[in-house]
Amino acid sequence: MNLQTATPRITAFSAATKTQVSDNGATIYAFAQCIQTITSSKCEDCLNAQYNNMQTWLPNSDGSSNKGAIIGGVVGSVVALALIFIALFVLIRQRRKRPQRVPRGDIIGASKLKGPTVYNYKDLKTATKNFSQENKLGEGGFGVVYKGTLKNGKEVAVKKLTFRHLFTRMEEDFESEVKLINDVHHRNLV
Repeated sequence: MNLQTATPRITAFSAATKTQVSDNGATIYAFAQCIQTITSSKCEDCLNAQYNNMQTWLPNSDGSSNKGAIIGGVVGSVVALALIFIALFVLIRQRRKRPQRVPRGDIIGASKLKGPTVYNYKDLKTATKNFSQENKLGEGGFGVVYKGTLKNGKEVAVKKLTFRHLFTRMEEDFESEVKLINDVHHRNLV
């Protein structure tokens, strides 16, 4: 009753009390709180309604009539916690079994290129030691690929076109190939 009276009158609408029961030496702790967005009178009405409901929950028999509800609540809580732990265990095991995805751009040795870089022929000729056979890596659809080292020390692959008089369609195909290779991120592809 003290909480029912005091709580609506306190600014934060919350109060607590501790009462010693004289007959058996037990201590009763109680706490009441109303949401702060309601008025004092609405808080008081709510506490009165809850107090009246509480009288049916805890009769004078020290709550013994509610043993079934208490046991059911405890057992239900334990079962719910067990199910949560099992679900977490299953999720963790599944996560460990899945192969880890490597985010694009985080592949070892890959770099994020910002479109093809254009070099002049003289720099490419110097980088590949005049397109020497010792620097030849292989041949592709449009010509021979050479290993080269730029002036800054960066190693590159250089494709020298076989035909100097390319047709328009071949030029478009070659540009498409360069753009496709540029979008592929792989540690063995420069």
